[in-house]
Amino acid sequence: MFSILVKKELFTNIKNLRFEAGIIVCVVLTVISMVILTGQYKDELVDFDRRLYYQDSFLEQYGHLNRALSFMEPQKQPEKFRPLTVGITWEPEKTKYSEATNFIKDPLPVMFPVTDTVFIVAVLMSLFAILFSYDSVTRERESGTLKLMVTYPVSRVAVLSAKWVSGIITLSIPFILSLLCGMLYIMLHPSIQWGGAEIMTTALFLLGAMTYISSFYLLGMLVSTFTRHSGVSILLGFFVWIVLVLVVPNLSPYVAAQLYKIPSAVEVNRETGHILDTERDELAFSMIKEVDKSFLNEYGDKFMNYTKLSQREKRRLNRSDNELVVMHAAYQKAIDEVRIKATRIQKEKADKILADFERKTDTQTLLAKNIACISPYANFIYVATDLAGTGLRGLNHFKKTSDVYMETAIEYVISAYEKAKQANPSFDSNSFYNMDDRPRYEYVEEAMITRLAGVLPYWMILVFFNILFFVGAYVKFLKYDVR
Repeated sequence: MFSILVKKELFTNIKNLRFEAGIIVCVVLTVISMVILTGQYKDELVDFDRRLYYQDSFLEQYGHLNRALSFMEPQKQPEKFRPLTVGITWEPEKTKYSEATNFIKDPLPVMFPVTDTVFIVAVLMSLFAILFSYDSVTRERESGTLKLMVTYPVSRVAVLSAKWVSGIITLSIPFILSLLCGMLYIMLHPSIQWGGAEIMTTALFLLGAMTYISSFYLLGMLVSTFTRHSGVSILLGFFVWIVLVLVVPNLSPYVAAQLYKIPSAVEVNRETGHILDTERDELAFSMIKEVDKSFLNEYGDKFMNYTKLSQREKRRLNRSDNELVVMHAAYQKAIDEVRIKATRIQKEKADKILADFERKTDTQTLLAKNIACISPYANFIYVATDLAGTGLRGLNHFKKTSDVYMETAIEYVISAYEKAKQANPSFDSNSFYNMDDRPRYEYVEEAMITRLAGVLPYWMILVFFNILFFVGAYVKFLKYDVR
């Protein structure tokens, strides 16, 4: 009986105009988006190569150690899954001395979200799922078949299960067909090199997408059990879809900001700027006063007369007065040490404020992320983008590997300076240094098993939504008036 119910529902769904519209819209949008994003991915690869070229060119021509770190900043290669899911776009930091910045300047994605495969699944396929299931029970009641169906020796669990299985099969046909068409184009494109790992990731993406689509199909079934008329069901279904897909994810950052308040970035920048500028100068000035007192006690009137000299006169000190020359050198060294110490103290103070602000920002972001998890939409976005390496997890992984590389780069610059200084005492940080042996950054993605473990909690939440909606639909269906 169960197989008969599945075949009946499947036949009803396939002959519906909604099925034909779903195939056309999904295939057309998916293929078009993949073609456009593949072209954009190719441009980003060219942009990445240009940035590396400008870094190498600058260091070859102006290999000064005082500027080296500015041009050893890690450059992130675009992810291989960019044609499938754009995710978070990484922008290289602008530098003062070169053109090693992003060449792609397109303001439209800021105003209009990019239509990638994740967007198509998250918005379009979830809407199709609601459209296919909003009348799954009310349609049977209105046509009179529901009353006849429950007279047969078949449980209501079997009835709902048959509707769910047939609905998932119906929705998977346009989605899988569109994904295969897009994948075929990607695999044939010469700029994209996909191997077994990418195919496995795509398979996991497909499985995650079907889990997400299933949750909205079951949600439509649940809505259908709450009403007796299809017209009311579709309105209620659209309302719930708008709340879960559009309202909850977009409101979660604002709710998190109210629940966990942090200072604004402008306020923090103003405070750290004041510490590194005004407060540093005030601290250095007070420390210089102490230096003046110590020199006045040691040298007496000679130092008092020295302080009255202009800078030009200090530079033209009589070399025959060795004591004055020695005092001048000692005083300048003490002043330099004081300024360096004041800068270090204030920098440590500013770094603590920035670290605290970053910690609070991460906490607020995590809170917003968790609030958004009450919607299946947000959980699917996390699963899809983190699996593809284009989400927050991928960006954090890049930052971690970048920090490790920069520590290596700093050690290299310090070692190179000391090595050059030993070979040539007149060498300074503005002298040219051949840095062909410098460490180079190479981005390595997280292992697939690590990414899968990271997205598993969000995937399990999607599974929980499936169970919750099915159980809710079953409980409500038990009390449903079939007349």
